[in-house]
Formats: sequence, structure tokens, C-alpha cells
Amino acid sequence: QNSMFNPQATLLEILDPEQNTTFKDHYLNTPFDLSNAIFICTANDTSTIDRPLLDRMEVIDLSGYTVEEKVAISRSHLLPKQRKLHALEKEESDVKPILDLTNDALEALVTRWTAESGVRSLERHLAQICRWAALRLQGVDVPTGL
Repeated sequence: QNSMFNPQATLLEILDPEQNTTFKDHYLNTPFDLSNAIFICTANDTSTIDRPLLDRMEVIDLSGYTVEEKVAISRSHLLPKQRKLHALEKEESDVKPILDLTNDALEALVTRWTAESGVRSLERHLAQICRWAALRLQGVDVPTGL
């Protein structure tokens, strides 16, 4: 593959001090001096980045959320959002929601069913629980468990 279709090769080219003063964008067909530019890249997994490119980067590892933080995020944001989406929350804010999970249940969900550092998978599992609860409320016989 040439660098026109390979983002890693393009990054490698623009991070090379020998070439970045005369970088030419093939889409705009315009030269740029990138010698004073700062590039910020993100990756969930650095093992997929070509070694020469990784050698030119300063890698800053950021840890994910703790179990307690994930439980708090679930309680305050993710669960209310999913309850609303699945019609499991009353319109009045002072009325107890139709579906609620204990902190122990949320902690078990975080530690046993999600392994990622973020909360995307956790939100998907909460959505699955809400769908299950909504179906049960409608009298649909659905299997238990995730």
C-alpha cells in the first residue's frame, strides 16, 4: 500500500523531521510545512501501531475507570439514560423508577461482565437488562441471565 491509503504511513511521513517541512497533501494537492505542528493520536491498543511510527510517538498510558467510578457513572448517568430509552422511568422525578439495580448488582455487572477500561460495554449490558425488564413487564416470557 502507498501512503495515500495508509494513515500510519502518512503519519510516519509527517512525523519525520526530514520530510515534514515539505509534506504534500494528496487530497488538497497542497504542500504544508508541518515542522512546528503537534499531533495528538489516540489508540485503545498500541500493539496495532507499526513499530517505526510508535518509536516516533510519546506514549502516555491513561488508566481506565475504577470499579467504584463505573458504579457511580452507571448509577448517575447510564442507568437513568437506559431506563428512559426503554420506558422504565416515570416522568415525575420524585417517583421511584420501575427498574432499579442495587450497588452490589452494578458492581457485579462491572466486575463479572465488563472487562474494558471505559463504560461502553457496561452501557450495552445495562441496555440489555432494560430490554429484558421491559419485555417482562409486557408479559413476554424471556430467558433469565445475560
